[in-house]
Amino acid sequence: MFRPILKATITATLLGTIALFLCDSCVSDRTALYAPTGAASALSPVSDTWEPYNRSVQAFNSGFEQHVANPVSQLWRFAFPRPLRTRLSNFNENIGYPLRLVAHALEGKWDYCWTDTKRFVINTTIGGLGLWDPATSLGAPHIDGSFGRTLARWGLPSGGYFNLPFSGPGTVRDGVGKLLDLPFNVVTWAVPAPASYAVNGTLRVNDTAATEPTINRAFVTQPCHYELMKLLIVLGNEAAYSDYKIPANQDYLPDQSFGLLAMAPSDDSFYYQARQRRVKLSGGQRFPYTCWPLRNAKKLVILLPGIGAHRRSAELSAFAEFFRQRDCAVIALSSTFTPDYFTNVPGDNPPPGFIPEDAKVLAQVLNEVVRDFTSHYRNSFDTTVLLGYSLGGINALNLAAAEQRGEFPDTLHIDRYLAINPPVDPVYALSVVDNFFNYPEQFPEDEREAIVRDIIMRLAAWMQPSPANPPSPMVPLTRDESQFLVGVNMRFHLAEAIQAQEKRSPSGLLKEDPQAWFHRNNLFAETMSISFADYIEKVVVPYYQAHGMDGCTAEDLRKKCSLRTLTNDLANTQNVLVFHSRNDFLVTQDDLHWFETTFGPRATILNEGSHLGALGNRTFVQNLVNALID
Repeated sequence: MFRPILKATITATLLGTIALFLCDSCVSDRTALYAPTGAASALSPVSDTWEPYNRSVQAFNSGFEQHVANPVSQLWRFAFPRPLRTRLSNFNENIGYPLRLVAHALEGKWDYCWTDTKRFVINTTIGGLGLWDPATSLGAPHIDGSFGRTLARWGLPSGGYFNLPFSGPGTVRDGVGKLLDLPFNVVTWAVPAPASYAVNGTLRVNDTAATEPTINRAFVTQPCHYELMKLLIVLGNEAAYSDYKIPANQDYLPDQSFGLLAMAPSDDSFYYQARQRRVKLSGGQRFPYTCWPLRNAKKLVILLPGIGAHRRSAELSAFAEFFRQRDCAVIALSSTFTPDYFTNVPGDNPPPGFIPEDAKVLAQVLNEVVRDFTSHYRNSFDTTVLLGYSLGGINALNLAAAEQRGEFPDTLHIDRYLAINPPVDPVYALSVVDNFFNYPEQFPEDEREAIVRDIIMRLAAWMQPSPANPPSPMVPLTRDESQFLVGVNMRFHLAEAIQAQEKRSPSGLLKEDPQAWFHRNNLFAETMSISFADYIEKVVVPYYQAHGMDGCTAEDLRKKCSLRTLTNDLANTQNVLVFHSRNDFLVTQDDLHWFETTFGPRATILNEGSHLGALGNRTFVQNLVNALID
């Protein structure tokens, strides 16, 4: 048995060494970047020489995840309760000890060797062959170890971005490390084939089922998931391999809007309870929506998220879980600013962003979605409520005003509206986000890349706790740095929207080909360089000028999108509730005064929370749900 394993080890080593040398010989310079200095780390953290291959593998992995891993994981989680799945995960971690021991030794990490040895002995004995994990509570925590990390510590270059089927993205060095890991699979040593295949397959499926909801959401909901995975995985590995230690800083205090990141269902299996449907609209499009039906429910809740948010996002699932606990059926739509929404609605391909027109289309869409839902699940509801947050809150108030004016479809009626953190002036709010994205420009040009890279490294290291960076509830970012990441995230959403809009209806805005499939890095960089102000001026305004809105300017559009144009209608709507925060960076003090005078006691203004940060507090969300349902 030893000889074939030794042979496999030598073969893997030779292949790995050859691959690294080949990689180093063919790595090209970074692709041309359009983005300002300082944003390049968010676009190209490593050379992507094999982009066509990498994107092909990403497409394959996405399809495999959606059509194979997702249904198999659902069956696995249904068939085996969580305690059993946890035992199997513990066992798989325990038998990884030989690999970790050799890797730690080759790195000269003798303290890691000793800790991992103690952990293995404790868990193998007291923990019943590793099915339980008493070692962690006894001071011997898990420490990652792999040959990818070892190669990095030995100083081998990363070799560029490299995506592997099934295994996922990393660098060429990571791929070689995975090859070198294979001979240290204990099951292969201890169990003869074909039984070893069954055992390894079982352990792999179990581990996949544990992470599948997160991976599924990443593929489905994240804008430009290819670029996002490249960024987080490459820099995350760099932080882990180098034992990067987060610098101590007394100024770490991220913006309270980061509280939204904590909003997720309390039951991780709730994600699988959602149903995905498509309804045929008047123009022939098959419009997608997500729903959580409930037999005999008498209340229906419609959820409209913030800019760029997808209907299958964690926060929408969390909202749905709260409402389901109150015996409500739930429908969720993607934001009107996502391709999942605007590429599937009827019309002559208007760009999203002119809110009064977007709201008119949204009313028709909601009418058809509610009709389809009630017909398919045979529900008859006594009460229909609509909750929108951020951009969804703006849409909710526009819909409430339209219903007040009698401009709603006759078959659609909303009994109560709730708007959470809606900006009064959307164009002003987007200008704030543009300023967040420009944060690096305050530093000398030759320092911007290093500053941004350190911000992302700190975040990546915090997301992956290690001996160098123990778990901490505090995100290691200052307020300005956290707002910069808000700006980057919003720019990701804008880039995705521009690419989708230009692909279906080219305006001449882009130099790069929006139809490109295998070569999109330059396209992504170019769209990331376009601000919200540029998008409004160069895409939205020209479209409506060409479609009969004479004399339309960016300032005209700003005034027409403002909620102040709806003051009289909203003042007379008694079925609208508003929740806001005094420290929300997307509104001014005059805006908050407008909410208080327009809605009176129907507006609740919180002192804390920033933009949507209060939603990370489950008690606060429960109170919102009660206010809307009771």
